[in-house]
Amino acid sequence: MDTFEFIELEYNQNPVKNGEYIDLSSKLIPEKNTIFTFGSSPCGIYIVDFFDNVITLEIMKILMKSCKMHNGRGDYSGTIDKNKLYPSYHKYLDDPNVKFNKNKTRINKSDNCNYAFSNGCKYTVINENKPYYKDNKKVIHETMDNTIIKPINKIMHHFFDLPKNNNVFGFWNELIFNSNTRAAIHSDEKNKDNLSCLISLSTDETKLKYCNLNLVDYNISIPMKNNKSILIMNLKNIRHSNDPIQEDLLKYRHSIVLYNK
Repeated sequence: MDTFEFIELEYNQNPVKNGEYIDLSSKLIPEKNTIFTFGSSPCGIYIVDFFDNVITLEIMKILMKSCKMHNGRGDYSGTIDKNKLYPSYHKYLDDPNVKFNKNKTRINKSDNCNYAFSNGCKYTVINENKPYYKDNKKVIHETMDNTIIKPINKIMHHFFDLPKNNNVFGFWNELIFNSNTRAAIHSDEKNKDNLSCLISLSTDETKLKYCNLNLVDYNISIPMKNNKSILIMNLKNIRHSNDPIQEDLLKYRHSIVLYNK
């Protein structure tokens, strides 16, 4: 197994709020396999070239088929922006009685608004109860199990003392595929377990090779090499987001996150 660097994370709460964006690209850690520790206990691993040309357009296209625009991602989708809302929602921004959540990333349900909503984001959630999974179970497992799921589960159990769950994706019971979005500052607070696994993707690596993930309250940015790197970390409690991505390159930007709900 390749050698690892060690980085002890030092918590220093950043005053920037959830739903906002931050640029920590000047705080990039070295592009080396890394074990993150907090109080000397491992809390995450970053492997630069975990995948060797196994994440193909075929795999991404299978997940893209189920992608749709949704408006329930809260902090992840950023503070409410008229340009990111369906035109039919614009009227609520003109309502003097409109009510937001504390980070202004969601318009709350009220007498004048029958439902809560956030900025639009394109994604799909896959678990064993979703119709898309039931209809495409065979092809999903044939293309992803040996290439992505099993290798990640193997390396995770090497570093962390975890139960060997028999969920649909090994340790994890759910996968989200995000498409064409730069993540605003958020934490995955609704996850059941602390650990999740992030894979940054690009449909054209010649145009978009990296997508940095920053750990907002630890003042570092992790150079996620698209279609290559993995990050397994406690993203339930650690605030994170993406460094800036050129607007015209977002069309190539995708990601997979494995987690438990």
